[in-house]
Amino acid sequence: MYTHTNTICNHLLQFLEHHHIDSVFGQHKDSDKYAKKFNTWSTFLSLLLAQILQVDSIRWLETILETQRNKLYHLWIKTFHRSTFSDRVNKVDPMIFQSLFFHLVSQVKTLLGQHPKILKSKVYAIDSTLISLTLSVFNRAYYRKKKGAVKVHTRMDVDLWIPDLAIITEWKKADSPLWEKLIEWLESWSIVVIDRWYLDYSLLSLIEEKRLSFVSRTKSSTQYYSIQEIAISHPQVQYDCIVEFVYPKAHSTYSWPLRVIRRLHNDEKTWETKLLEFITNNIELPAQDIAMIYKMRREIELLFKRLKQNCVIKAFLWTSQKAVENQIWVALCYYLLLVLIKHTTQTKHTLLTLTRKIATLIFERVAFIYVLWSISHEKLLQAAHSPPHNNLFSYSC
Repeated sequence: MYTHTNTICNHLLQFLEHHHIDSVFGQHKDSDKYAKKFNTWSTFLSLLLAQILQVDSIRWLETILETQRNKLYHLWIKTFHRSTFSDRVNKVDPMIFQSLFFHLVSQVKTLLGQHPKILKSKVYAIDSTLISLTLSVFNRAYYRKKKGAVKVHTRMDVDLWIPDLAIITEWKKADSPLWEKLIEWLESWSIVVIDRWYLDYSLLSLIEEKRLSFVSRTKSSTQYYSIQEIAISHPQVQYDCIVEFVYPKAHSTYSWPLRVIRRLHNDEKTWETKLLEFITNNIELPAQDIAMIYKMRREIELLFKRLKQNCVIKAFLWTSQKAVENQIWVALCYYLLLVLIKHTTQTKHTLLTLTRKIATLIFERVAFIYVLWSISHEKLLQAAHSPPHNNLFSYSC
């Protein structure tokens, strides 16, 4: 009987390029200066296991790892004590796991390709989400009278459906001061989709100076006048004109020509027809494409929903600022790891189904393909006693 087949957890770690991870951790050698057995890599693996198993307490994670002690040598975790784990999580610099997140982003982009798939230009959606916290425990994250929160400012690559940049701040941190970082290093003439609450004259001027295009909706207070009409080529488009702002202050802050489009939209839920008004600095694209681009902004809302549904970022195991940020960064890394798995294996499972399957069989010594094919329990037992699978997705009956 063979007992050295790798576990599902070890198969997952094979998606990580260890030479790049070693270089990431090697840049922060000081973090392991006084760590004897439980180093930064062990801290990351333990946080990742907490994400996979979706535990709500450190004692629960300790109990699980204690029962699976004979399988932990694959994970390079020799011992696990909750006190040591807590000390490490509260001391490790979040920049380390942030660097690991950016490495995974580049790995996903290399795998899926960075060329635009929807339009000729790259499309990015920018928004932020609040993660609620219990104010009695996280008293530094005051949000309302009885609530606390942290804010995650996110930039999403719409073509790849992944977050490629994230900034974690307190809830009261405004989005505007971070916009220069959020749109930094974007390709020229990329399209940025933003909510109308971000419609600020200085922000639009910054986007124009970066040689980017933006698409948003107008506010009720947006005042403009038409200077040139554009020929309408779609029956649902009611208005398409090049405009300028009315107020002198707005015109002095943003002096470039803008384009306003009004288009009829059929609401699928209420079966009502609404007239939506869009604003953009892109003069060349057809009006119908501008409306389609703004509809892509919904993808970042779905991204926030998937993150909160598939990753543990709504219940934290520690309350310090470093610990909370470390847990969020590892959750983002786990989400990218799931995206890597889904596209590499071409599985049709949703991310939610994939997380449940992985959590159930995380310490089983079988090939990862058994998890994706929903093999019966009898075949799983048979696979556990079969010869070891060197290939990550090898399968034999």
